[in-house]
Amino acid sequence: MKKIISRITTLTFILMFCISSWKIYLYYKDDFAINKEFEELIKFVKRDLNNTNKLENTSVENNKNKNQINTRDINITMSSSKNKNNFNLLQDISSDNIRTLYEKNNDLIGWIKIDNTRINYPVMQSKDNSNYYLNHSFYKSISSHGVPYVDSKCDLSLPSDNIIIYGHHLRSGSMFSDLMKFEKKSFFDKNKSIRFNTLDENGTYRIIAVFKTSVNNNSTKDFSYYSFVNADNENEFNDFVIQCKRKSLYDTGSTAKYGDKLITLSTCEYSQKNGRMVIVAKKI
Repeated sequence: MKKIISRITTLTFILMFCISSWKIYLYYKDDFAINKEFEELIKFVKRDLNNTNKLENTSVENNKNKNQINTRDINITMSSSKNKNNFNLLQDISSDNIRTLYEKNNDLIGWIKIDNTRINYPVMQSKDNSNYYLNHSFYKSISSHGVPYVDSKCDLSLPSDNIIIYGHHLRSGSMFSDLMKFEKKSFFDKNKSIRFNTLDENGTYRIIAVFKTSVNNNSTKDFSYYSFVNADNENEFNDFVIQCKRKSLYDTGSTAKYGDKLITLSTCEYSQKNGRMVIVAKKI
């Protein structure tokens, strides 16, 4: 009897090990596929941009040969092309580039990038299914990694007072995992801005608060930051900002006033039950 129990225990252990190994394999396979997908999207934009620049340069050369353009105009045009090729810091994917990607998936509403992090991703929004991109890729295949996405209550065409963007916190460090770097003020001090470009415009945002909170716990610690989209009045806007500043892990040296436009980035945080790491920034 003991031998039978021992064999069953061993077989159970082996089975659990195999299942766990398979899940880990699938997780990292998905991570590899998603990262490659995003790399291809960036390459696609750069190829499109390079082709545009070639056309611009050809046009300049033709005009030069026809003596229809002066030296000053040539310098301006070439400078413009050079700047478009300068994929540095916060200006990788502009609104013009996003329109190119929009043709591949019209749920695309923007691109978010934060310096010195791996956060450099398209941002999606599905009006039909609020959390669709929680578990779908840019090309709408099933994915445990998802894609950063905007809360369906937010309207970028207005825009809403607060655009809320969600992203996963993953073991691999992708998606919004690097928001955790902002726990340290020393990191924030060197990285105070977020670039969020949409179909309509390029936007730079200054971080005003970094905090941790819990959700769905019916606790006094809970802060329903995810409920604030539009302020009915100045007091409501100010109250939201005050709560964010009070909960902030440190003084960011910046705040927001009524009329400012905000973005809120949210990801899971594991030091508490149903924890969230949240960053709030204002457009500058």
